[in-house]
Amino acid sequence: MNVKQQLEQADERWGRIDAGLSRFWQLIVYATAALGFVQVWSNTPALLQGWSLVLVAGLVALHLLLFQFVLMSPRFDPTHLQLSVAYLAAQILVLGILTVWTRSFVGLGFALIAQAVSILPPRLWPYPVLIIAGLLGQSWRLYDDFPNGDWAVIAAFFFNTLLFTSMFVAFALVARQREQMKALVEQVQQAREGAEALAAHNAQLAEERRQTIAALEAARRELAAAERAAGVLEERQRLARDIHDTLAQSFTSIVMHLEAAEPQLERVSDSAHRHVGQARQSARDGLAEARRLVWALRPEALDQASLPEALERLAGRWSEASGVAATTTITGAPRPLPAEVEVTLLRVAQEALANVRKHARATTVTLTLSFMDDALLLDVQDDGVGFVSGVAPGARGEGGFGLTGMRERVARLGGSLSVESAPGEGTTVVVELRAD
Repeated sequence: MNVKQQLEQADERWGRIDAGLSRFWQLIVYATAALGFVQVWSNTPALLQGWSLVLVAGLVALHLLLFQFVLMSPRFDPTHLQLSVAYLAAQILVLGILTVWTRSFVGLGFALIAQAVSILPPRLWPYPVLIIAGLLGQSWRLYDDFPNGDWAVIAAFFFNTLLFTSMFVAFALVARQREQMKALVEQVQQAREGAEALAAHNAQLAEERRQTIAALEAARRELAAAERAAGVLEERQRLARDIHDTLAQSFTSIVMHLEAAEPQLERVSDSAHRHVGQARQSARDGLAEARRLVWALRPEALDQASLPEALERLAGRWSEASGVAATTTITGAPRPLPAEVEVTLLRVAQEALANVRKHARATTVTLTLSFMDDALLLDVQDDGVGFVSGVAPGARGEGGFGLTGMRERVARLGGSLSVESAPGEGTTVVVELRAD
């Protein structure tokens, strides 16, 4: 059995005790009123004649009505001090009038003492108790010939007063204890509900934390994979540039020098011609191999497709990943381009799209590749938030090579890169390369 069930059972037990006390109060009051009528009828029949009968009956009825419809009402609130005092004052007044005539209704006084103890705070108990005790003593004529009166009667009166008062004080304390227990049960229940709500909130926070950690871990794995892929691609590009700039250029220079020297070797022996021819062929073979390596190190997107096709595929994959509409436009007559030109334009397009995704908050992006007679133009235009000229986001590498790296890459081929933007008017990245 858990704590909640124990508290509910305790509250139910106290409820039964409270109901029993209420029935006990009613029994005592109504029995006392009935006994008073019997005593009046037996001992002082004169009171039951004429207007006296009507007055006694009316006062007893008023006492019972006040008791039943005020004190026993479910809406009666003992903490309402003014109402409690008014109720006791009215009952003491009725009791005083009855006890002036006869002591047959003394029992109502003892019951009224119990009521006063039940509904008043302890600091106010003595006042109604003393007043009621004084009225009861007056009704019993204890003060007429005191101290020469019947001591047995006096002792009996005070004994009954003490007995009934102690008993009703005990009942009142039990009732107050029940109210305190009920309040404690409510507090414990509220605390339990608060603890359950806190536990649910903590569980929700723990689940959110778990999801956040999982998302961070997934992002970390994706970032690591992207960094590895970027590193591989960068290394391939570096090797391609190195081969193109060193071996390929060296082989080209050797071939050119051998071809220029061949006409001047007419007087040398056939053996020298043969060696020169073999050197020229070896240089040409090395140049072809260097170009094959450069071609093999190109980006995968260019392996089986031309640059226009690679740009269209790039735009399509980027649009699916980012949710931003991206279109590719090709103007002019497409023509074969050197491998490094294609790689440079593709890398610039990739970095420009990455910057759009990270910074622009755009809804559409357009890639335009223009084949002109003396130049190649690549425009990447978005309708995003733009920026103030000279304060471009992504100007430094953040996982890629940024605008600075893009400019350096384009500059190696003798081209230029410019950025046009303004706040709220989108951004356009323009790359221009010579056609030759």
